[in-house]
Amino acid sequence: VPRKYIPEIVRFTRDTARQLGLRTVIFGHSGDGNLHIYFTYEDPDEVEKVTQAQVEVFRKALSLGGTIAAEHGIGWTKKAFLSLEHTPPRIRLQQQLKRVFDPKGIMNPGKLFPEG
Repeated sequence: VPRKYIPEIVRFTRDTARQLGLRTVIFGHSGDGNLHIYFTYEDPDEVEKVTQAQVEVFRKALSLGGTIAAEHGIGWTKKAFLSLEHTPPRIRLQQQLKRVFDPKGIMNPGKLFPEG
């Protein structure tokens, strides 16, 4: 998120975790607004709450002019949420670009788009 919104997204994240009965860990690179937000849980039955919390925080970040991608891009955790930020045509374009620059699927295999 833009740096000026870091306090807001941190408060929002903590409030969301508290409301859902989850714990959260927030760290990152505040100089560029890059935050790593994790919701921790012990009971597998809480996975649905974690997913709900992730969606709420991702939507909030987007509403503040942020993104759900970070310096490592979209990985296993966030790829299910890519459509919150990008339209299907944009996602297809990204897939096509990946195939152009990585036809053998050796760069970050399995991270976001199918290999090859």
